[in-house]
Amino acid sequence: MRCWKDPLSLFIAVVVAGSAFGQTLDPGFSFSPYATVPAPPMQLSFNAAGELFVAKSGPNSFIRRIGPGGAPVETFGPLFPTEPISVQVDRVGAFSGTPGSVIAGGRAYISRIDGATATNLVTYSEKADGMAFDNNGRLLFADSSQAPNGVYEVVGAAAPYTVNQLIVSGANRRSHKIAVDGQNRFYTAYTNGTIGYYEADGTEISYPFVTLDDVPAVPSPAIGPGGIWGNDLYVATNPTGTIVRIDAQGNKTTIGSGFEPLTSIAFGPDGALYVGQRDSGTILRIVPEPGALAALLAGWVPLIVRRHGGRLARGPVEGEEFNPV
Repeated sequence: MRCWKDPLSLFIAVVVAGSAFGQTLDPGFSFSPYATVPAPPMQLSFNAAGELFVAKSGPNSFIRRIGPGGAPVETFGPLFPTEPISVQVDRVGAFSGTPGSVIAGGRAYISRIDGATATNLVTYSEKADGMAFDNNGRLLFADSSQAPNGVYEVVGAAAPYTVNQLIVSGANRRSHKIAVDGQNRFYTAYTNGTIGYYEADGTEISYPFVTLDDVPAVPSPAIGPGGIWGNDLYVATNPTGTIVRIDAQGNKTTIGSGFEPLTSIAFGPDGALYVGQRDSGTILRIVPEPGALAALLAGWVPLIVRRHGGRLARGPVEGEEFNPV
């Protein structure tokens, strides 16, 4: 009989095994449309009140604000002539000067939205593809331009800030988006379907930390908020429309597939996972099924495995074999 490292690993493995018909989300999780915005939604960021802000690529675009629960959907701030391809809520306020400010990033600007206007805070001539704040309020961003190319931190005592390059990438693996963990280490998703893991100062911990199975892919990463999700890395991919959970050892578990190409991912303050679909602009809300978790904890794992007739998706503890029930 297989021994599992923790109940969460077994729960996710069991629900993944149930996907036998190419379903868009594996049994054990449920999803529902949350809201629809003009496509494609390139980055998602929540504030503490549950409002969701969405960046859209393309010229003459707005940031969209979605109210808690998925409505209303409305424009937020000014019309940006060049694409606001990234958005982040500055919860700490160390960067913007105002906790809760909404920051839009695009070609040659990283700006604080002030009502109907925007104030540029960073002197930078290229593109802020994906932004992320660390736990101290430091702003990081990725730039997938041909050159320069890499991951940057915003530095300086006051606006206009300057930037310091932490990682130099390259034409074969351009930096795309960032996720910061609880120790201010960060993951960088590259356009060749790989993900690197780095210290706060940009020192490499592991590259590639993981290579996605469905290369080529353009990954969007997020860190689990704890609870049933743990603190693992979650990645949504474009163009394959797959959601993957990656643990600290780089082991991958697919928890969803068959979606439209996914261009954004974020966890909300409600503990749900949100992903943005490229073609329709629909943002989906994903939650674990309480019934499936309850069945697991009640000791019904053999029944669940036998019912779905498949081997568990996640590998066993090293050196152990698994024989299906």
